[in-house]
Amino acid sequence: MQVMARSGPTSSARKDRAGEYWRSVVKDQPLPAAIQSLLVVEPMEESTGAAIGLAGHHNGARACDTETTSAVVNDKKGHVMKFTEEIDQQPQLTNYDNGLVSSKFEKSIESEPQLTNYDNGLVSSKFARNIESEPQLTNYDNGLVSSKFARNIESEPQLTNYDNGLVSSKFARSIDSEPQLTNYDNGLVSSKFARSIESEPQLTNYDNGLVSSKFARSIESEPQLTNYDNSLVSSKFARSIKSEPQLTNYHNELVSGKFARSIESEPQLTNYDNGLVSSKFARSIESEPQLTNYDNSLVSSKFARSIESEPQLTNYHNELVSGKFARSIESEPQLTNYDNGLVSSKFAQESIAMVTTI
Repeated sequence: MQVMARSGPTSSARKDRAGEYWRSVVKDQPLPAAIQSLLVVEPMEESTGAAIGLAGHHNGARACDTETTSAVVNDKKGHVMKFTEEIDQQPQLTNYDNGLVSSKFEKSIESEPQLTNYDNGLVSSKFARNIESEPQLTNYDNGLVSSKFARNIESEPQLTNYDNGLVSSKFARSIDSEPQLTNYDNGLVSSKFARSIESEPQLTNYDNGLVSSKFARSIESEPQLTNYDNSLVSSKFARSIKSEPQLTNYHNELVSGKFARSIESEPQLTNYDNGLVSSKFARSIESEPQLTNYDNSLVSSKFARSIESEPQLTNYHNELVSGKFARSIESEPQLTNYDNGLVSSKFAQESIAMVTTI
């Protein structure tokens, strides 16, 4: 209404009436009929509100009074929601239609979700006096059977199954045991250890004949010999502590060694090619692989009381004969062969003899 009221005086104040500017442009030619119909200005009618206001004024009523109507259209009783003393309520349940059965807790404090359901028919578990419990099961459809533990704290997985026909090993009094066997493909017979303590490989053979040096009372010695190609004679050890894996075979037949009083041994054998038979351990804790074979037949060196020996010799071309050490403790990996048959070493104070067949 205000726009129309403002436009009225403006159009009336113009000197150029409708059509006068057009006639001056077209030289007094008549306008087309379509344009003439658009230029017709009709008089503005009185609005209904103004009429009502005038009528109200004549009747003695206030002109600004208007009729009020309900803001809800077609409202029926019972259709409007009613709330009673509810403040900022949020949805209590979320349903995703996955057929999940809830779990029961007793005296639980800050419990975490016990089960994760991915539409695999999982049934929830029951907990009693559970505080900050983690998910108990994870199902990947690999047919894995769980193990039983007694008085076990922070136990680690005992077996790793990769569908390679691996037979697990037996442990007694094992604490924080590492995976005992790794099978990659070769025909390898496991060794027997007694009281092995973190033994490391004793020799590494790379290429040529090398004669080692003699040491007395060596401390923190690293791997003693390194040979990459030719035959190597293994060493004898007495009272070895924290020995690392002794044998690793990658290509050929391997005969394992005998150890005495080794403790915390890591996985004793690593085989990369054929059928593998698991080893037996007695009182082994965190055992490591005992032998590593890469290329040729290897004979180990003799050590006595080795203590963390450093690598003494490195040869890259010729046959190697190992050295003798006295009182070395915490020996590093003693043997590494990369290509051919390997003959294991004999150790003093062995309590369990090993029988290996190729």
